[in-house]
Amino acid sequence: SRSRPCRQEQLQMCRTRKALAICYQNFAIQKTPDQCLRSLYYGTLEGAMKNCPVKTVLLTDFQQATNIGKGIWHITAPNTDYTMIETKMQKGHRVIVNRHQGCSSCLITIPCSHSSRHELDQRDHVIETLQLHYLQTNNISTKEIKELVQREKLPPLSILDLPSRTEHLLIATALNVVITITMATIGGIVFKIYTIRSRRTKVQLIHEDDFKPVQWNDIDYMDYHMDFTYSQDNYSTLPEMVADLHANNQRYIMILDPGIYNGMSNAPLLDGNKLGIWINKSDGVTPLEGIVWPGTVYYPDFTNHKIDDYWAAQLKSYHDQIPFDGVWIDMNEPSNFVDGSTSGCSSDSIDNPPYTPHICDQLVTKTICLGAKQEAGLHYNVHSMYGHTEGISTNHGLKSLFGAKRPVIISRSTFMSSGRYVGHWTGDNTATWDDLKWSISSTLNSNLFGISFTGADVCGFQSDTTEELCTRWMQMGAFYTFYRNHNDKDTKPQDPAVFSDEAINDMKHYAFLRYKYLPYLYAEMFKASTEGATVLTSLAFEFSHDTETHPIDTQFLWGHSVMVVPVLTQGATQVSAYFPKESAWYALENPSEIYHGGAYYNIDAPLSKLPLFVRAGSVLVSQKPEMRLTDARLNNLTIEIFMPIEANEGVGWFVWDDGESDLNQNKYSYVKLDFHRIMGNHSGWVLTTEVLSDGYVDIPHVESVIVHGLDTYVSVYVDQFTQEAEKYREEKTNALVVEKLDIDLTKNLNLFFFVNENKN
Repeated sequence: SRSRPCRQEQLQMCRTRKALAICYQNFAIQKTPDQCLRSLYYGTLEGAMKNCPVKTVLLTDFQQATNIGKGIWHITAPNTDYTMIETKMQKGHRVIVNRHQGCSSCLITIPCSHSSRHELDQRDHVIETLQLHYLQTNNISTKEIKELVQREKLPPLSILDLPSRTEHLLIATALNVVITITMATIGGIVFKIYTIRSRRTKVQLIHEDDFKPVQWNDIDYMDYHMDFTYSQDNYSTLPEMVADLHANNQRYIMILDPGIYNGMSNAPLLDGNKLGIWINKSDGVTPLEGIVWPGTVYYPDFTNHKIDDYWAAQLKSYHDQIPFDGVWIDMNEPSNFVDGSTSGCSSDSIDNPPYTPHICDQLVTKTICLGAKQEAGLHYNVHSMYGHTEGISTNHGLKSLFGAKRPVIISRSTFMSSGRYVGHWTGDNTATWDDLKWSISSTLNSNLFGISFTGADVCGFQSDTTEELCTRWMQMGAFYTFYRNHNDKDTKPQDPAVFSDEAINDMKHYAFLRYKYLPYLYAEMFKASTEGATVLTSLAFEFSHDTETHPIDTQFLWGHSVMVVPVLTQGATQVSAYFPKESAWYALENPSEIYHGGAYYNIDAPLSKLPLFVRAGSVLVSQKPEMRLTDARLNNLTIEIFMPIEANEGVGWFVWDDGESDLNQNKYSYVKLDFHRIMGNHSGWVLTTEVLSDGYVDIPHVESVIVHGLDTYVSVYVDQFTQEAEKYREEKTNALVVEKLDIDLTKNLNLFFFVNENKN
């Protein structure tokens, strides 16, 4: 039951439909949460036995749990996707998922295997105590889940089997119990661009156009591609360039690869040798050597207990030379230009398993030997965690460098819960229309995995783009959460300034539309971080009851309220958009156009237009955009209300802080905006605010409120009915504009719209 967990002896009879079970094991040894966090990922989880005071496994969507003895539990599922989950709490704890149709959704860190029962029976150390807690998910709230986690001292990260059903409660519960999603900084979600190349050495070239709030640098800034260096030949003015960026309220992000060059003496190499933090060969002693951009390299072992100190020291030393604002970590699968190592790999079944997926020639193709030794164990067991653990160390290093600020980190290789530490970009894509389309599903999946700060290289990384493709991509990319234009140095430049004036205007228009609605996006990112939600969401996830949405992968939601329907075909000037059942939508840029749900519409979409729609009942906060975010944040706010059509209420959210402080300091204000119908002698509508947190007070005031879809005559009053507010109708859209309000959102508000049916 919800009120009381099932007792141990009751488990065989306890039945719950659509239940969430939290299985946990207490250990006497107490270690830090981060040590525990890493241990929970290590393949067979042997590290968890040493490091975790608590070990957690989440299982979802089952009907019955039966203890058959010797620590094995059979859990019967109600559907045919999987018939049984066996958990055996032993040394090297494992969870095995047997499915009829393969292992497409096996539990995190557990390799797909239908012969694992034999492995389990060979382990002889049985953990003494196992407790299972059942919770009905039909009615349980996120708050109750959090209280359980706190009461039972569950770790902040668990192993998760995401539910097969797409229900917000389950995904929110999962992301809350399992992941605290990192909150992007306000500066992190503005437009970013990579255009510095080795041939550009003068500081002023960074200002060839004014459309670059954040400047990124790929490896060509390095001295012979070595980490924590910069070229004195091509980038001798890099310190001045970064200072110039900062003087113009711009930011600078640099790239790092994990491989440390070992071909000549350098500080990162010597420090790593001294601390012994390298991944070793199968002998466990000799550092494994690979080859990447600078030449031969050693790979840091990001599961080593000394790694955080080492990595933080390298970041600080380089920051003293080049005061970067964030880090972009790449090549962290880990990548290798030779297969395995410069001296090959062992010939045993670890490096040469009997079956290899038909992706590459062998498992060690372009990576390191699977028999290599890390502090956590065999690299075979933690290979997929390499980028994730580097993200943890980079996050910790930047926190030690920047104090209470939220780090800005983007990683190429990620894993479930990497969103707690880093954002993600989809890697080296290509300038094709197919890649433009595929970026939608990639970013939606990342959000489901708990990485809400995500996007693709806009306009494509490899191959030369075209003006039409780049225009369409710049428009759609403005509605990723991570928005960056980046391409290979051997391709033609593709920053907006190189295209025609018409194309620049078409690109800039949607970048500025993103800037206009940054307060809305920032609130959605906040909710993802604090409540376990998605920001980029598929229609199938949001409207799972409407089966017509299930195959749609060509349109998506940007936050709860905005739907994006991009043009994904060369030469197209029209797009087919589906509007889900039981919903109604306004065209964002022409709200006089209204679309009702349960139907397809053909939408005109010339090259200058990206079709965008807002869900009826939405309340969005916006702000006049500027080229610099620091300037825009000084402007007054506008509240836009898109009238409910098939309901009597609407809702929105607003979050404001300094844009970079850690949320744990509670230095933010969080406001709920509610719009609902009122009845009585004075019927109409009222906009109210509820201040949920008031930790930040220096907030621009609301200057105006715009109401779309309220066509009847109204009188508008703020709180006390002493004087009617000034208002007018927009000529193009007939929207009601209430102006000169000067509303402080840190104070509770009542804004009344009294309807007078007798006037026009």
